[in-house]
Amino acid sequence: MISDVKSKYIIRIVFSLLNENVKLHLIKYNNNLKNILGIDLAYFKNYSGRFIIYEKNGRGKEYSLNSKILLFEGDFVNGRRHGEGKEYYITNKPKFFGEYKHGKKEGKGKEYDELGGLKFEGKYKNNERNGKGIEFYYNGKKMFECEFYNGKKNGNGKFFDINGNLRFEGIYLNGERNGKGKEFFESGNIKFEGEYLNNKKWNGYGYNPSGEIKYEIKSGKGIIKDYYDNGNLKVEGEIINGEINGLIKEYFMNGNLKFNGKYLNGKRNGFGKEYDYTNNLIYEGEYLDGEQKPNYFDENCINQWYM
Repeated sequence: MISDVKSKYIIRIVFSLLNENVKLHLIKYNNNLKNILGIDLAYFKNYSGRFIIYEKNGRGKEYSLNSKILLFEGDFVNGRRHGEGKEYYITNKPKFFGEYKHGKKEGKGKEYDELGGLKFEGKYKNNERNGKGIEFYYNGKKMFECEFYNGKKNGNGKFFDINGNLRFEGIYLNGERNGKGKEFFESGNIKFEGEYLNNKKWNGYGYNPSGEIKYEIKSGKGIIKDYYDNGNLKVEGEIINGEINGLIKEYFMNGNLKFNGKYLNGKRNGFGKEYDYTNNLIYEGEYLDGEQKPNYFDENCINQWYM
């Protein structure tokens, strides 16, 4: 491809250099080009594995050097992406379509997953999500609608389940629920209303699907009863410091007992019993950080535990 480039093109290599002042260098090195642009051979030898073809009108394309796969096409100014552009995965699927400024994403844009599905749509600044934006599920349904700052959710936001039902509405800080918020059942009835601290319920009231208050949390402490959308009990136990702690019971959606044992900081820790969906005991013993501890009399389990 390089040998076919006509003289109206300028071919450059993008470097990954410690010296931020040195951004671009020529892929073809000869005395004529050196005299015109003052590029040293030492710089030429340290290329990053990409080359860019710029046309005189500012439009350009960027390819991988070895496989010659198209990675980007769009507007360039002074060797940087500036204006509208499109990024691609190595499979030629879209990765990002949007606006650039001085080499960075800035303005409106859309992100895509590797299968070509829309993943995010919103505003960018300095290569990060900034401003109003929407995240999507793989099926195209809206997942989050929120304000972003420095790439994280900050400000008022909404979370939707994969079927499009609103499940949370409230304030985010650095990507976590912080401040006032509401959780909802699939029916739209309120599940919890109050205040969050670092993604934990801190102050407020919990409801069952019928709208009855079933528990209260104050300063991260309280007795919790969490419910499935069908009205059956999901979890019951104690909350300390915004996390489930102490003796806890978990249930399947059909009402059968799933787990009966101890929790520490929101995870199974200590002795407990675990059951299958038809109420058969499938494990009895110790848990650590949410995982079953091995039977120390089983040599295979011991080896797996310490590997």
